[in-house]
Amino acid sequence: MTAKISVIIPVYNVEKYLRECMDSVVNQTLRDIEIICVDDGSTDSSGVILDEYAANDERIKVIHKENGGAGSARNIAINIAKGDYLAILDSDDVYDISMLKKMHDKSVEYGLDIVICRSQQLNERTSEIIKTDWTIKKSWLPKKEIFCYKDLPKYIIGLSSGWTWDKLFKRSFIETYQLRFPEIHNSEDGMFTFGALCVADKISVIDEILVTHRTNTSTQLSECRDKSPECFIEGAKILKEFLEKNDKYEA
Repeated sequence: MTAKISVIIPVYNVEKYLRECMDSVVNQTLRDIEIICVDDGSTDSSGVILDEYAANDERIKVIHKENGGAGSARNIAINIAKGDYLAILDSDDVYDISMLKKMHDKSVEYGLDIVICRSQQLNERTSEIIKTDWTIKKSWLPKKEIFCYKDLPKYIIGLSSGWTWDKLFKRSFIETYQLRFPEIHNSEDGMFTFGALCVADKISVIDEILVTHRTNTSTQLSECRDKSPECFIEGAKILKEFLEKNDKYEA
């Protein structure tokens, strides 16, 4: 039986934040979801915590695998997802309990390929909540509810950030374009997201903060991108090839 949304959560050594994240997902007002958690070789108690949640909620499926990076973990989950839509979340963030319902309802109403919501940041070191208006550049949005890259060809990649956790994707759209994450150490989320934005026919925005994104944690790949700078270059090459294949690349 299919669910309305497959929630995909890659997990690696986030025991400090995982319960708060999972609580915000299992308590979503939209109940008809499947939750696929991929323990990517965690060496802390993250895997045990996931198994505890799965034992108490039949919607949760936990996959334990050797460490291979967030891209490989997400791809494993996408390959087995049954939901009509995909929410690809991070395991150290917190989600408004109405997030999935609001994003699902708008996606169904307008037949969207992608819907994007707003977010805010929580500085883990200072406990400060920071507004992040820049994650969706409102001044760049077309003056209509539904849009695609043709409506802002020069700005589609810069319109929103390259992460997936503030977006909901139609699964049939993802499968039509065989979108998957590059299995590199970092920058994989941007290549997936920007590729999707460039080929989607119907995109819209929910102008409401539905995600609290933690920053300044030791668990974030963005904190150590300088250790593998070649990944961004490799990811950009993969994105270029994807856009060329789908006639969306202009030199």
